Amino acid sequence: TTRESVRVLGLEDTGEWRAALEQIPGGCEPFFLPEFYRVAADHAHAQAECFVFEEDGSLAVYPYLRRRLSALPFIPGNSLLCDLTGGYGYNGAVSTSGDVEFARRFREAFCNHCETSHVVTEFVRFHPLLGNAKLFAGDCTITLENQNVALDLRRPLEEIRSSYEHSCRKNLKKARREGVSTFVEEGVGASFEEFLRLYDGTMVRVGAGRAYRFERSYLEGLARRLSPAPVFVYAQWRGRIVSCEMALRSGQIIYSYLGGTEADAFPVRPNNALKDALIGWAHEAGCKWYLIGGGLKPGDDIFRYKRTLAPDGVIPFHIGRRIYDPPAYEDVISRWQAARAPRAADRTRLQCYWE
Repeated sequence: TTRESVRVLGLEDTGEWRAALEQIPGGCEPFFLPEFYRVAADHAHAQAECFVFEEDGSLAVYPYLRRRLSALPFIPGNSLLCDLTGGYGYNGAVSTSGDVEFARRFREAFCNHCETSHVVTEFVRFHPLLGNAKLFAGDCTITLENQNVALDLRRPLEEIRSSYEHSCRKNLKKARREGVSTFVEEGVGASFEEFLRLYDGTMVRVGAGRAYRFERSYLEGLARRLSPAPVFVYAQWRGRIVSCEMALRSGQIIYSYLGGTEADAFPVRPNNALKDALIGWAHEAGCKWYLIGGGLKPGDDIFRYKRTLAPDGVIPFHIGRRIYDPPAYEDVISRWQAARAPRAADRTRLQCYWE
């Protein structure tokens, strides 16, 4: 007989949450940690949960945010309905087992938890290097959403740098010629205020949605709570910081997370200099991969720029969607559409009602 156990942990159980992750390859990537979810939950006004499923020595761990739909102005305040999503980054579950049957039973137990706790929808951005979409394949609609770029750091640094595309090497030469210099700070360093200024200024300039205007408490929370601490890379030109990037990391992988560049500095290519400096730093630190991410949509300029650093590093990025209660979902959508009339409602995203 199989022995099965289910635990639903909260932020009061961080020791147990972390201990479960530590048993799993890839479990301690920053996007699964309780410290990450503490900051993400505050930002999203949500409740952080971690679903732990064990069966005959195999383990699956799935952290996510639970959001009460009654927080929406068009949903009655006494509604118990909620939805699930990950923190901003890569999400899903991690597991000690690659067995399809184990994955099916994990999801069966999880779906049961959702159905008994008033969950309407679930949305997941799977981790492209861990390939964890397969854990959800049985009952979730999984879609190839985009492509990401990942740089393999397990090679000599000279070999990595010589594999940059010609345009990237040319831009690095230009940055050097123009006197662009770079430096790295771990956690909240002396230049953190500059990071906040540049990041927010960039979001305003590109007209980013509200979801990307992360407030200081979120950025500082991640910088102070995560261990190992995020790395901040800065590029200077003519005596001022003109480009910056915040990179999250584990012992294995470093991730481009958020950044910004002054528009007037574009011609001197400070972002190329900064990414090259981060690659050097991560290589020295013994990271195995640099996950540079993707563009806003497949094949756009941002994606093409990132690919110049790792022309052979293009990997698929999948998302997962599930509707647990179709009648409740349709009701939420129609209330949302009625509330935002006369503007047309775009239903292409599963959880569009949060806008």
